[in-house]
Parts: sequence; C-alpha cells; structure tokens
Amino acid sequence: MKRLNRFMLNKLIMLFFSLFVLFFVTISFADEPSQPELKLQVLGSGGPNDMDGRASTGYLVWFDGEAKIMIDAGGGVSVNYGNSGANFNNLAVIAISHLHVDHSVDVFAMLKRGYFYQDRKEDLLIVGPTGNNDFPSMSDFMQHSVGEKSMVYPYLHNAISYKVKDVDDDSAVVLWESDDIRLSAISVVHANSPSLAFRVDTSVGSIGFSGDQDGRNPDYVKFIEGVDVLVAHLPNDEQLEETGHPHWHANPSTIGEIAAEAKVKKLVLSHFMENSLSNLPESLNILQKYYNGPVILADDLMTMTVIGDDAIN
Repeated sequence: MKRLNRFMLNKLIMLFFSLFVLFFVTISFADEPSQPELKLQVLGSGGPNDMDGRASTGYLVWFDGEAKIMIDAGGGVSVNYGNSGANFNNLAVIAISHLHVDHSVDVFAMLKRGYFYQDRKEDLLIVGPTGNNDFPSMSDFMQHSVGEKSMVYPYLHNAISYKVKDVDDDSAVVLWESDDIRLSAISVVHANSPSLAFRVDTSVGSIGFSGDQDGRNPDYVKFIEGVDVLVAHLPNDEQLEETGHPHWHANPSTIGEIAAEAKVKKLVLSHFMENSLSNLPESLNILQKYYNGPVILADDLMTMTVIGDDAIN
C-alpha cells in the first residue's frame, strides 16, 4: 500500500511539473512579439493588349497585414484591387513607373475609390517620373487630369487628400518610409519615356520592381542587389525590336544576366504580351542560361509571402 501511494505521489509530482513547464513555455511564446509578414500580390500581369484575360500592370505590397504600397495602376488594376481584400485607408503610396497607359490609367479610378474612404489618417502619396519633351511629369499629369481647372476629370480634384512627388534621379532615392518599411526608386531607360524602377525594403525582406526598361542603367544592378524577390517585365522574346524602337524592354538574356549579377534570390516574371506568351518556353530557356534561381510566372491576384534577410535594422 505504501509502495502504491509513493507511486501515485510520484505521478502527481510529474504531472504538476509538466503543467508548470507547459504554462511558462506558453507564457514565454505569448509574450514574444510576432514577426510582421511581407507579401507581394499581383494585381495585373499583362500589358496594353489584354492578352490571356490579364489586367495591365499593377502590384500590391502588403506589410504586417496591410496593403501599403501600389506599384503601377494599369487598366483593370482597380477592379483587381477591389478583389484583393485590401483596405484603401491603409494604402500609403501609389508609385507609377512611367506614364504609358498600361501602367497609369487606373490611378484615376483609385482616386475615385478613395472618395468612399474618408477615414484616412494621412495624405495619399502619388509618385512618378519627371517629364521630358514627350511626356509630362507626374505632377503635371495629375494637375492637367484632375486639377480643379482640368479639362478631363476636374471633379476628382478633391476626391481625397493627396500629394504628388516627381522623381528624376539616376541614383537611388528614398521616396517614403514608415517604421519598418521603405520605398526607393531609381531612373531607368524605357525608350523616350522617363521611367522608374522601385525597391521595397522591410525588416523581414525586400522586393524589387524592374518597371519597363532595357537594362542599360548600370546603377540598376546595385539598386536591386540582394533582393529576395525581383519582379521583372517580360513582354518580348529575345528579339529587341518592337515597333521600330530598339530600347523598350530587356530581353530574356538581359533579365537573366541582371538577376544573376544582382544575386536576386527569386525572380517573378510579369507584364506578359502576345510575343512573350507565344515564345515563353524558349525565353525561359534563354533566361535560365544566366540565372539559376527560382523563376515564377505571375498571374493576376497571385499572392506570395516574401521571406528573407532583415533589410532594415
């Protein structure tokens, strides 16, 4: 009987000890702050010719559960934004790479959308390139399109409170930052259109956006160096000539060379058009002769979690 009582006592001691350990482990994990998540969501993976049912170019950057940055706003992007689950009150920046219609036209639809979200705490920042003889600057584009005396959409001039920033810099410039997230840009070459590439750095990872470019800015490689994900545009096959312009877009070999040199960890191809979709296997073979990392083909509303090294300390 004594032996049985001693056995039961030992069992009870072990049980209480286990519960004690479990309690403190649970408390320890509960007190440990959770890491924010960085996500890339594709709002539009197509070009101007509505191939394969895709919207024109657009992307969302989610951080810590909020869609903070929109990159480009081509046709159809506003519709997919509505299907993304994002809250407009959390959107801090719309960054337009250049003023071709398949990258910019839905900025007006986004402004109109903002009219129905009046609980914003800060002005929406709209950034884009400076102008030249062929294209207006981002600020002139907005002023002539939605300014109070505009002949286009004057009723949108006060739909929401926003501010516009023009970017003309061959070296990297910070456009916006808040807590553990930062947006930067650099000028790139896209025929006669002033154009930008973007980079988002956070405490948990980084994303680069090539925009439309031919890859000729040597500082671009350093700009995107080491990003966890690079979104690169592939509207063409290996032939550079497009409607008489030899410097519209980087071809597959150039994209592969840049991604390899910049030590990009993962490559997302997007901005597909008829030429690139019809020759996709050949283009991928060429690209992967230079870059041997993972390659993902973008599709509308595709979402991926970005896991990488700390980019902001």
